[in-house]
Amino acid sequence: MNPRIPLTMVVSGVLVALAGCSGNSADPAVGPSQAETARLEPAGNPGPVNSPSYLRVWLDGQPAQPVPTQVPTPGISNWRVSRPISTAPRLKYEIANNRFGKPEAVSVGIFRQGTDGRTAPQADYSIYSTDPNSQAEIRPGTELALGRPGGKIGVQNGRNEAIDGVKLTPGQKYLLVLNVKGRQSEIAQVEFVTR
Repeated sequence: MNPRIPLTMVVSGVLVALAGCSGNSADPAVGPSQAETARLEPAGNPGPVNSPSYLRVWLDGQPAQPVPTQVPTPGISNWRVSRPISTAPRLKYEIANNRFGKPEAVSVGIFRQGTDGRTAPQADYSIYSTDPNSQAEIRPGTELALGRPGGKIGVQNGRNEAIDGVKLTPGQKYLLVLNVKGRQSEIAQVEFVTR
């Protein structure tokens, strides 16, 4: 296992706490700034329009919709999947701008959220490439079954034990944190509920 991955998940947890992605703090009247919307590509690209992010994310085939924040944080975008998803979801992401470059490192953390919207300080699950020479095993445009990813993709539970795949609790609210590093780095935080 790559020793940088647990550190990445800890840093992700800190970023989640600092960004305050609770869903309760979002003001729907406040949208992305003009500088952020200038990052968008033409309308033919997948994913929601008016997103201040290079990333587009889907869970179980459902597109995540951008969540406006009061104070946008550069490099971090907040998303929400409107309908409940399975307890072993499928993840897909795409990069909406070729200036981002080829992904060099990709990791995913899934954090449990309380009924008050607070996010757990440690990831319940960490998903990462087990081969340091192929960090981009979690490829854009490819659907990844988090319940049993296989290949050179590892999964750890909240106790840092290697497991076969993700098995979420039904009816629970979660936050998925997708870290993608290319020429630039981008973090997508996606809120969802399991069915």
